[in-house]
Amino acid sequence: MTRQILSPIDRRSYEANLPKAYLFQFLMSFQLWWPIWVLYLQEKRGLSLTQITALESIFWLIILVAQVPAGAIADRQGRKVVLVLASLFLSAGILVFGLADSYFLILISYAGWALALAFQYAGDSAFLFDSLKMLGRPGDFQKVYGRYWGFASVGVICGLLLGAPLAAATNLSLPILLSSGISLLAAGVALSLREPVLGTPEVPEDSSGGPAAGPLPIEARLSFADLVRESFRLAYRRPQVRYVLLYSAFLGAAAFAPVIFIQPFLTRHDVGVSDLGLFQVPMRVLALVGALSAYRISAVLGERRTMVLMPVALFGGYALLGSWDATYAYVAFPVVSLLSMMANPIVADYLNRVIPSEQRATMLSMRQLLFSFLVVPIAPLLGFVADEVSLMGAFWASALLVAVPMPVIFALWWRAEARERAHERAAEALEP
Repeated sequence: MTRQILSPIDRRSYEANLPKAYLFQFLMSFQLWWPIWVLYLQEKRGLSLTQITALESIFWLIILVAQVPAGAIADRQGRKVVLVLASLFLSAGILVFGLADSYFLILISYAGWALALAFQYAGDSAFLFDSLKMLGRPGDFQKVYGRYWGFASVGVICGLLLGAPLAAATNLSLPILLSSGISLLAAGVALSLREPVLGTPEVPEDSSGGPAAGPLPIEARLSFADLVRESFRLAYRRPQVRYVLLYSAFLGAAAFAPVIFIQPFLTRHDVGVSDLGLFQVPMRVLALVGALSAYRISAVLGERRTMVLMPVALFGGYALLGSWDATYAYVAFPVVSLLSMMANPIVADYLNRVIPSEQRATMLSMRQLLFSFLVVPIAPLLGFVADEVSLMGAFWASALLVAVPMPVIFALWWRAEARERAHERAAEALEP
């Protein structure tokens, strides 16, 4: 039997991790290029949507390669280390992006950008969960993680409202260059975080309730290669883990379209540069609502029902965009954003409940790895459809990403969970 032991100073430092993590996420998301980056590539650098989505394919390919190693680094070297590296990679990538005058340099900037996301995704979820675990509050993770993504939405909204008018008043490059400096501020915040020390906050108790003699229990640490190998083995052996990873990856890939196509959609319907940010704000506001209310919605509807309704509603949003070539079809974008942001805390909470602590960052990185694996071929295909067919065709293609695989994933996932529950009941029946 164990009980949590933290000094008042340690407790305050771990509690301070939460607002610091919120600030870190805000700064990483408060980017002035948000409302104009696709327009910047089209008008200032002369790229087509096919070329832009080809860059996205390479971007996610780099994340695909870097994601699991980044998670293993987070598990071996600490979550704080990878968050500091994430902000530095982001600052460098954005700086090159704003100065690049060739496709090759833009590609280099995308590499830095991709490494930033790979390292951030590898560390932030595990960092928050382990900080809460040190405080004896792991059950608060879904609420805290939703709030964390809420701060991301607030950062994006601020960037949208300020970036577009700034670009209209100056040029399309200045908001991008200023964003590089903002990312450096995030590195300073990451340096101030307190690294959770797994395995050290608990001490064994004897039968009288006092501390037992002997050394503190320390979680076994795997080597880098073993950590990655064991994480893949866990995903293979645990069907629930495998299918929820697939669910998250397909849902994320299906929600990818608005990232690229909302700015072309708005300019196609005569929205000016200065108003691009304003029109994208509702999408981010609903993303904020989704992040903050995900745990409440899941509690009311139930986790399984919520996970079913999200892809159904996502398909409906894309069906509207694919069927109605009018400015009013824009209302589907906020719905898509709401659903994609809701999925983050719900899926992460499910995975955290079934993943061992020493593999948590690596396994959560596999979720992003699978998403990247899907986006690498999907992104240029959507861009090609948008250029050669229409934007509406690209939206219908996104709808198919939901409609085709999700019923199969649900069927396999629920069957796996039923088997697991049957095994648990059988084990309980054998207990004296």
